Amino acid sequence: MNKKKNIIVFFICILILIFIIILGILINLKKNNNDDIDASGLIKELEGKEGLNTYDFKISSNIYKYNYYTVKYCADTYQNVINELLNNNNELNKNKLFNLLSQEYIDKENITKENINDKYKNYKKSDIYINEILTTNMSDNISVYIVKAKLIENGNANVNEDELLIEIDSKNNTFCIYPYEYLLEKGYSKLKDGDILKIQSINEIEKNEYNVFEDQSNRYKTIAVPYFEKLKIDLIYDSEYAYNQLDNNYKINKFNNSFEEFEKYINNNKNKILNMQIKKYARYYYDGYVQYIVVDNNGNYYIFNETSTLNYKIILDAYTIDQPDFIDRYDTATDEKKAGYDINKFIQAINNKDYKYAYNCLADSFKQNKFQTQSNFEEYIKKNFYENGILKSATASKQGSYYTCSIVLENKDSEGQTMQKTFTVNLKDDRKFELSFTVE
Repeated sequence: MNKKKNIIVFFICILILIFIIILGILINLKKNNNDDIDASGLIKELEGKEGLNTYDFKISSNIYKYNYYTVKYCADTYQNVINELLNNNNELNKNKLFNLLSQEYIDKENITKENINDKYKNYKKSDIYINEILTTNMSDNISVYIVKAKLIENGNANVNEDELLIEIDSKNNTFCIYPYEYLLEKGYSKLKDGDILKIQSINEIEKNEYNVFEDQSNRYKTIAVPYFEKLKIDLIYDSEYAYNQLDNNYKINKFNNSFEEFEKYINNNKNKILNMQIKKYARYYYDGYVQYIVVDNNGNYYIFNETSTLNYKIILDAYTIDQPDFIDRYDTATDEKKAGYDINKFIQAINNKDYKYAYNCLADSFKQNKFQTQSNFEEYIKKNFYENGILKSATASKQGSYYTCSIVLENKDSEGQTMQKTFTVNLKDDRKFELSFTVE
């Protein structure tokens, strides 16, 4: 009996020992699990503080027109709100601006609705014009745009550099802004096409009352409109930038690669530039580029040869370099029409005060007899032609190897005022020509 009790006690002890061992193992496992949880929490904390969730994105200058319209809308909205705040530092405008800024920027700079105006106290009321956009996609719905632009101060000619980083959520149709100072601090302002943008990824941009955009696809009938509007601003306020946007071949033929000659052109046409507005436009597709031809209210031509959105070169007239569409029309025209086309080039040149081109159109014998110097020619043109004449009609008849053309010029600056002129045109090969006209 005692032997049986001893066996039972022995097995109970064994069971107790096994239980203790198992309990120890479980405790140790729990401790290890807690250590893993702590370590995981530490890593997550470090991601937020040290930027371990920052990713590399390759940026590109290849932006689609729809995206351009949206980015322009966001940039315009942001600048307009700044202008409103500068005009009236009230709670409504503070709230608007606060709700346009990215949460990361707000947290980093400790911005509140109460102190936000301190960040913008040195800003000036301005209009924004985009020079360049670099872009990359974070995810299916989040895109990043680095916007390089100029600010034109309201009421004066001061031009200031500006850059923004705009994040757009295509799912929520929302956006947020990182201001210029943020880009400078991060070094983003030095980035160019093909560089790597290191930025923290986000999942969405929460919607508020002010950071929502609508479909921008119908904002402009054609991208030629913002191109033309920006050209006007560049010619007036930033001539050096406008000069660098010119087509290289045109720059040589028109201005002899001289910025001084270009500035002379601007000064001679200042009033026309200030008042120019789009009257009509056309678009042509060629191998490797799209061409937009704009005619303004004064009958002047502006040509934009676009290789991609915002990447284009400019030609400021339609007579210095023959364009593909003109070549096709000219080469298939009758000689009488060709003579009319050539006279119209001459008229466009004197409208632009491009007396050098117009003088070079004259036949050598005509120069020797009537205008031995360009200055003599220029003086005559100013007295005997309209400052802004429009060719209304032309009739041509062949006289030997020449064409005699009777034309009617209308004064664009005085409705109903016209004058008649008689030209003689000598057509040459490769669309070359020389002409003369009756001198009163």
